[in-house]
Amino acid sequence: MNFTAVGWNVVKKAGLRRCLIVIFTVGFILFQGYLAFIRPLHPLLQSPLHWVFGLIVAFLYYPIYKRPEGAEWGRKDCLVIIDILLILGLLFCAYYFVSQSGRLINRFAYLDPIYPVDFVTGFLTILIVLEATRRVLGWNLVIFVFIFMVYLWMGPYLPGILRHRGTNLARFTEIMVIGTDGIFGLPLAVSVSFMFHFIIFGAMFADMGGGNLLTDIGFSVSKGAAGGPAKAAVVASSLFGTVSGSTTANVMATGVVTIPMMKRAGYPAHEAGAIEAVASTGGQIMPPIMGVAAFIMAEILGVTYLSVCIAATIPAVIYFLSIFILVTFLAKRNQARQVTLSINIPPILPRLFLLLPMFVLMYCIISGYSMQRSAMLAMATVLLLNPFRGKNRARARDIFESVMRGIKNLSSVIIPTSVIGIVIGSVTSTGLANRMASALEVLGSSYLVIALLFAMVGCLLLGMALPTVAAYLTANILFGMPLMRLGLSPLIANLFLFYFGIFAHITPPVCLGSFAAAGLAGANSWKTGFTAFFYCTVGFLIPYVFVFNPNLLLGISTNYLETAYLIAVLSCGTVFLCTAISGWLFIPLRMYERFIMGAAAIGTIVPERLSTISGLIVGLVFIIICYSRKKWSGKNVPGDPSPA
Repeated sequence: MNFTAVGWNVVKKAGLRRCLIVIFTVGFILFQGYLAFIRPLHPLLQSPLHWVFGLIVAFLYYPIYKRPEGAEWGRKDCLVIIDILLILGLLFCAYYFVSQSGRLINRFAYLDPIYPVDFVTGFLTILIVLEATRRVLGWNLVIFVFIFMVYLWMGPYLPGILRHRGTNLARFTEIMVIGTDGIFGLPLAVSVSFMFHFIIFGAMFADMGGGNLLTDIGFSVSKGAAGGPAKAAVVASSLFGTVSGSTTANVMATGVVTIPMMKRAGYPAHEAGAIEAVASTGGQIMPPIMGVAAFIMAEILGVTYLSVCIAATIPAVIYFLSIFILVTFLAKRNQARQVTLSINIPPILPRLFLLLPMFVLMYCIISGYSMQRSAMLAMATVLLLNPFRGKNRARARDIFESVMRGIKNLSSVIIPTSVIGIVIGSVTSTGLANRMASALEVLGSSYLVIALLFAMVGCLLLGMALPTVAAYLTANILFGMPLMRLGLSPLIANLFLFYFGIFAHITPPVCLGSFAAAGLAGANSWKTGFTAFFYCTVGFLIPYVFVFNPNLLLGISTNYLETAYLIAVLSCGTVFLCTAISGWLFIPLRMYERFIMGAAAIGTIVPERLSTISGLIVGLVFIIICYSRKKWSGKNVPGDPSPA
């Protein structure tokens, strides 16, 4: 048999780019398998090689030019040379780190000499990672990183708090490339150690029946209820978010089904998009698999990932409770234009065994297994259950396609976790982080809430321009230490920053989650964005509650009666706030009545006894009045049914 001819026919049939994707995907899997089953390598070797595989896959999936199918060869096809040069550059970087690993591991930082090959590799590394960032994540992050590089070089010429001694080429290379303070720092090390396995597990679980089952459970729970499609979006997004850990992925996975259903049921397009965006955003704060930044947070804090999940449980439940109540009230308010949809859901009970991998994952984490081993056992469970799916079981090709999709998603995570190392290196080496900490500490020394507001705005601004991982890491460097100096525990300070980095996805003017949902809904992006921001009000208040009263966080609280009290108070405040936002409470509310309930909600939620009691009294009295008005009138009282 002529193996050369067979190989060439395979390449022609599948396409050269597709074949290269398969080859490097298999290589990536073998490399990670070596680290997991044989032995790990030094961080200055395994992180760069992990980075090389991830970026090669990214360049193959996101070429500089992709010829339309069926189109003739044109001059633009010559641009493929750029992709070839970038991949060759990455292979050179891999050779450099392998061949120079002994010297790099044993050298004394800032003392041993730097050779020309170090400068060449440093230049290539930064050029390549910036180009990968531009292609996959857009210009926003590239410009943001470039500003910090300019700041690092221009320090002696800057005024006031921004002034520093600057840098030179040798120091720049030392910080960014041949040490663990820059591109190949802790965030990328987390990706190597266990993020790889969790993302692959999420892709396999979603593709092999688990994703559809979670969505169908959401539909089943809300079937026949007021606002059923919207409740389905909330429940399905909260369940699917436990394995996706990404706002946009959640919107695209569940929104493609729930948004058209909400529109057919009578919801305006912008409301349908906003509900899906808010629910999908909550997926990143919903244990057991939160957003990628939660993994990095656990590593930075030196705590188990289980500790982060346990602490985030009550805030996540209250967040989704608020959305669930809100869509119920919206459905009641708009009942005149609502129609009932018949939703055909395949039987749930025979498929419940597909949830076993999630329980295996949670059991392993709780039992103290390593994150890597927990994810691998969960993946093994997915594969073991596959034959029991009957005619829906995945073939070997389908399984490999799921793994490939997971590695494609991983490449989109490797890029921000590596490129943000440039920002981290710039901030730490110039002392900007310490100066920011001192300024924020002075600002919040009298009133902590001022420092929290400042940090919140900073997180929202960062989150508008950056992916969640990059936004959280930058916020941690700039605001984490000053908040801890003001008395917050490390976990509470980081959760505060984490939450607002996520909520930036639904905060105008740049709200990627809302814009993605608006695209699916065919709605105005701005209107959808502002509606989602308005619907997420409870989410913006929760972090302040657990800052001023940490008993809300399980694992930190030692007073469970206080925790129960806080849950009850927050639930009441959530009902009041949903009433104000929706404009409905047994009857449509006038605008001034909505303001009263909004004030009662904020008073209840504010963690101060007198304020809480006053808010509860006002809110409960108003509920009694509204209920009485409905009973006495026997019909709805004219009001202002419009949203804010």
